[in-house]
Parts: sequence; C-alpha cells; structure tokens
Amino acid sequence: MTKQSKPIIRQLLFFLMAVLLPSAVLVSFGVVLLRQETELNERRLDELRTFAARDLSDSLFQALESAYLAIDQAQDRHANAETDLLVLGHSEDGQITFSRDEVYQSSANIILEADFQQFLRETARDELRGARLGKVISSYETRLSRTSASEQIAFLELRIARALEKAGLEEASREWDLRLLQHPSSDTDEYGMPFAYYAADRIFRYSPGHSDVLPRLRQDLYSTNWLSSDAVLFLSDLLNLFGEIPAADSVALADIRNEHEVATFLEKRTVLLQHNGLPGSSWFLLPGLPWVVRRITSLGDEWVAAVHLSELQPTGGALGGVIHRGPLAANDQRSLSGQLEGLVVTIDKASLPANEEQQEFLIAGLIMVLGVTLFGGYLLWRDVRRESRLSELRMQFVSSVSHELRTPLTSIRLFAETMLSYGGNKKERDRNLAIIANETDRLTRMLNNVLSTSRIEQGTMTYRPEFAEVSEIVDRAADAMEYSFKQAGIELKVDTETIWTHFDPDAIEQALINLLSNSIKYAPNGKLVTLSCQKNDRHVKLKVVDHGPGISEDEQQLIFDRFYRGERAGDRRVTGVGLGLALVEHIISGHRGHVSVQSTPGKGATFTIHLPLESA
Repeated sequence: MTKQSKPIIRQLLFFLMAVLLPSAVLVSFGVVLLRQETELNERRLDELRTFAARDLSDSLFQALESAYLAIDQAQDRHANAETDLLVLGHSEDGQITFSRDEVYQSSANIILEADFQQFLRETARDELRGARLGKVISSYETRLSRTSASEQIAFLELRIARALEKAGLEEASREWDLRLLQHPSSDTDEYGMPFAYYAADRIFRYSPGHSDVLPRLRQDLYSTNWLSSDAVLFLSDLLNLFGEIPAADSVALADIRNEHEVATFLEKRTVLLQHNGLPGSSWFLLPGLPWVVRRITSLGDEWVAAVHLSELQPTGGALGGVIHRGPLAANDQRSLSGQLEGLVVTIDKASLPANEEQQEFLIAGLIMVLGVTLFGGYLLWRDVRRESRLSELRMQFVSSVSHELRTPLTSIRLFAETMLSYGGNKKERDRNLAIIANETDRLTRMLNNVLSTSRIEQGTMTYRPEFAEVSEIVDRAADAMEYSFKQAGIELKVDTETIWTHFDPDAIEQALINLLSNSIKYAPNGKLVTLSCQKNDRHVKLKVVDHGPGISEDEQQLIFDRFYRGERAGDRRVTGVGLGLALVEHIISGHRGHVSVQSTPGKGATFTIHLPLESA
C-alpha cells in the first residue's frame, strides 16, 4: 500500500463514520416508522370497509323498503321511485298473478267473445267458398263500424288490410296497415301479440325502412307497460330488420329481456313467494340471477317486486365499489348484512376517508433530513478531497520549486567558481557571465511567478494599465528569451505590427515570457516557434505557435489550473512548477481579455491572448 493511498482510506473511513452510518440509521428508523404507519392505516381501512358495508346494507334496505310505496298501477313495469323497482305482479289468496300475463288475458277475453268469434268464422267460410273479396271486406267494415272494443277494432283492421292485399289493392292495404300501426301495444291478440307488430312487419316487407315503423317500435322500448314474452321476441326481430340500432335502444331492449327472465324464473318457482315463512316474505337474492325479490303489501294490495343488482350500486360518490354475488375474494370486499346477506360489495380505498397526512409527513421529513444529510456529506467529502488535493499539490510545488531553484543556483555557483579559479580569456569570461545572467533571469522569472501567484491567492494582485505600443512589449519579451532559445537550439520568429491600446506592460510581458518559456519546454530541437502581434476587429491577438507534441483535448481543460503539469511532466527535460499558464490566464482576465489554445496531438499548439483594443 502506497503512502498516498493511506490518507485516502482514512478519509473514506471518516466519511463513512461521519455521514453514511448516521444516514443508514436514520433511513432504518424511517422505514420502521413507515411500515408501522402503513400497518395501522391498513387496519384502519379494514375497519372502515366493515363499517361502510354495514351502513350500505342499512341504507339499501331502507331504500328498498321505501321504494314499493310508489307502486300504484298494476300494468306498470316500474314503480315511480329512486330505486328502479320492477313490479312483477300481485298476490291474492296466496295465488300470484304476473303482470305480463294480465297484459293479454283481458284482450284474449275480448277477442274470444262468442259473437265476435262467430262473425270471424262466417267471414272465413265465405272466403273459402270463393265469395267476392269486396263482399268480405264490406262485412269487415260493417262490423268495424258497430264495434267499440279496441282489440276487436285492431283485429278487423288487420283482416281488412290482408283482404285488400289479396285483392291486389296494395295502396289501400298500406293505408290500413299504417292505421293499425298506431294502436297501443295493449291491443293484442289472444296470444299476447300486439296488432301493431303485425302491421310493422307487413309495412317493412313492401317498404323497407319506412319512417313510421322504427319510432313506433321505440315507443315500446321506453314504455312502462309489460309486453308478453312472444311480443318481446317479435319486437327484437323487427328491430334487427333495421340493422344496427342506437346503443341506448340496445340497452333498453336488454333490460326488457332481463326483466322477462326474472319473471319466467319466478313463474316456475312460485313456491318461493307463497308462504310468509319462506324467503319471499322479505328481500332475498334469487339463485343464479342478479335480482333481489320480495312480496310487498301496499295500499291494501299485495305485490311481488324485484330490483336488479345494478340498481343497488352505491351512488353519489359515497362509496366507490361494486355490488355482486359472494363469496369474498379480496381484502377490499365485504359481505352485506341483514336481508341482503349473500351479496358482496367491493369498496375502493379512494372512496374511504383519507388519513395519509401523517404518513406523507413522515416520508417528506425523512426525504428532507436524508437529503440535507447527504448534501452535507457531499460538501464534507468535497472539502476533504479538496484539502487533500491542495496538500498534495503543495507538496509537489515545494518539491518542484526546490528542484527548479537548485538548478539555476548550481549553474551560477559553478560558473562563478570557474571564473574565480581559472579566470580565462575575455571570450570565456563573457560566455560565463552570459550564462550567469541568463540563469539569474530564469530564477527571477520563477520567483516572480511564485510571488504573483501568492498575490492572486491573497487578492492583492493589481495591474497598472497605460496607453502603450504592444509591439514594443512583444519585442522586449522576445529579447528576454533570446538566449534561452539559442541554448535550446530553437529558432524564435517574431512578427509584429504597430498597435496602441491600454494594458499593463510589465504584466503582459510576464504573460508572453511564460508562454515562450512553456514553448521551449516542449518544442523539439531545430524547430521554429513563432511570436506574432496582430489586430483583429476590436481585439489585439498575441500568438505563440510551437511545433511540439501538442495537447490532447482532455488536457486542454486542465492546463490553466494551478500546479497542473501535462502528461510529459515526467520527462526530465520538461521543467516547471505548473504556475505559468495559470498566471497567464489571470493576467489576461484582469485585462478583460481571454486566452485560448488550439492543438492537435503531434502537430504542435497555438496559444492566443485576446486583449480588448481601446483608444486613448
């Protein structure tokens, strides 16, 4: 394990102990509290469902008990009540007479009247003997004028229409059919079939889609009167002749069929309703059918009534559920009590009084505390990492500065001792003095960078701009670095033009020297480095172009950071402490400009200083 990894492990352990462990304990307590709160809410919801089912049973039973008070007409299928009460019939002396049977029994008595039947037999014999149809029709019309019973009138009109059609008088026959179509459905033959349906069938045969037929049939879909079972089948067949009918009409027809289904069921099981000791004395659920039925006493009469389960569904938004047959199959279902035993209601959670504020408060509090804790942990981790990074960078800086200072000082001492010991001719002394001067300048630049960086950190770095000529500063920086370029075997080319603007000459010179010094470190021997000064729009561009190894795109984001050194920092030929480019960026930012770099690995790099161009 390296020395550098030990502090990181200690920091990680500290972070775990200081942040993650308390956060884990907090989350555990929060989860336990939420689980307990959830269990309490489930128990409460279970009790609420039980109470709601009990209240629903009571309210539905009261509604059913009060609904039959609206029964007032034996011929009406439905009582005028909020609960859609189906009146099946009435009971007398223990015998039950169903309303749908009464519909055509009275008509049958009138049709089967002896005198009327005798007339029908005589006219039928005349037709069989070949009597003229005109005479037969005249007999029907004569009898029609003397008859007041609507059933007999409808019967005679049907006979006349058929006779006219047989005689080939189709227009006259149609007039009688249209007249017959207007008869109410209570005018039936002895089999309970409305005469109007015969007329509708005949009209449709010679005039499909006649405009008078469908409205007449729809009247019976929404009528409160009973039809016979055969009439319902005939009505369904007639409606099918018109193809697809509106959805509301389909629902109404389905309701009529369901009502006949329950009537047929009870006609075959009248024993269920004949004795007070059996379920018929109160509301009870029919086996196999979605109806509740009972025998009711109202206004001195005894009636048999039924209610479809769909009419028992909770209304008004009090309960969000569905009533159906048992047994219980889910936790949100409850059995109805009392007279409605055997029915099950599914109660939605959303329909019950909500009490989730405490649970939501716990969740919100847990999220907030956990978020604050994690955010604080993140800030702590960031600060620890930053301090660790700064400490590491300072150590590298001290090591680099020590090395960098030792190199020029060693050169100065070596050449000074050589001159003191051996003297030498003028040429050698000039060469030695030039090296001493260059190393002294190098040492001065390094110390200036360190001092400038210290001022930047302390916030005391100031600039003294003046109106000056930029090319002079460019030439001055090139002269300062001329000997260093010769020593490195690199050619420096300077290209300038006269440009005046406001800037701090010493600061800009320091920035250019840092860029030139940086190019010496990376440009190979024998290559060219270009320093140029150009005017472009509202800016002065100072460019340093080298032909070194270039800078990768990832490194371009980091090279202006303090103490950062590139990938070739391990190369012994590449010296420095990682302050030069950071100082350049600060100096140019202080002049309200910016520094950019363009580079492709293997093809060199171009550093450009953009200074705002300002007039005096």
